[in-house]
Amino acid sequence: MAPDKKLGKIIQIEDTINDIMLRTVSDLPADAVLLIEDKENSLLLTWKRLMLIRRFAALSGKPLLIEVLPTVKETELQQIWEAGVSGVVVRTDAEQAESAAANLRQIIEKLTFPAKRKNEKNMAIVPAVATPHEEPKEDDGDGDGDDE
Repeated sequence: MAPDKKLGKIIQIEDTINDIMLRTVSDLPADAVLLIEDKENSLLLTWKRLMLIRRFAALSGKPLLIEVLPTVKETELQQIWEAGVSGVVVRTDAEQAESAAANLRQIIEKLTFPAKRKNEKNMAIVPAVATPHEEPKEDDGDGDGDDE
């Protein structure tokens, strides 16, 4: 590595973390977040997984990395990018590494990347309803309560 380059820090976060803890990630001295998912889903792209990815991308405040299968399809990768993922991790054995990387590179070159998001903040906006405040009428001092 060149001496002028710095190593980035990646924090691993499990998919079971609550939203309060997830929001604090943006304050940590890390450059990215690697989402560690329950292996029960076998990394298949489902609606539930897409919702989980969107949640982590929106609340973490850091670039999000997720693990994908070496057999990931172009449409799946496109949906992952659109959900807010900044990068993917593919785990393979040494024999498959070169072909998996080449395949992934070909897929990535075909993708349409979403527009850059500038620190999106997903906050609830609650409209305030206010009634006009009426000024109390001044009494003219005659004691009858009439304004005439």
